[in-house]
Amino acid sequence: MSKLYVKHGTMGAGKTLDLLRVVYQYKRRDKKVWTLKLDISDRGEGVNKIQSRLEGSSTPAEPITKHDNILVLLDQRVKKDIETDVIIIDESQFLSGKQVEQLYRIAHLRGIPVLTYTLKTTFKGEFFKGSKRLFELGDSFDEIIGLCWCGKRAKFNARVVNGKVVMDGEEVLVGDEMYIPLCPKHFLREQLKEM
Repeated sequence: MSKLYVKHGTMGAGKTLDLLRVVYQYKRRDKKVWTLKLDISDRGEGVNKIQSRLEGSSTPAEPITKHDNILVLLDQRVKKDIETDVIIIDESQFLSGKQVEQLYRIAHLRGIPVLTYTLKTTFKGEFFKGSKRLFELGDSFDEIIGLCWCGKRAKFNARVVNGKVVMDGEEVLVGDEMYIPLCPKHFLREQLKEM
């Protein structure tokens, strides 16, 4: 039975590295992988590629927007005789709720497994809209463990601007900020390093 798989973790936990490993395993078995990437997410590799922070590993990806109907895109592939054995999506927190519902339908009504890789929460500790719907509908959940600077399991993605944790602002911001995985203790204390 096909499922909607949700693989989640903090920034830097290795979600993309795991995605690349899974894509490799499917392709090695001659499976037709449809790899998607939300166009809003680009760490500098471009929207047509998914690349790990570890140098050298990447895979081509089809960029989609949060307005695309994934069922329609799949139907277009079928009309072009492009087989799809599995769908794998990076940065799934940026999906719309409707798109998550489309993926759920694809998994359960069309028999195509769907693997999503996602951040669970924003820098404020709140669900991303796409992640919320993934956790409502997902069939299987796998946490990819990231570590805080202290070595404990990270649960939060803290936004850091000018060396300080920031708790206010837009959900997605491009600019001079960076994100640091923190454990609950250091997230609540807004502590980036040992004092």
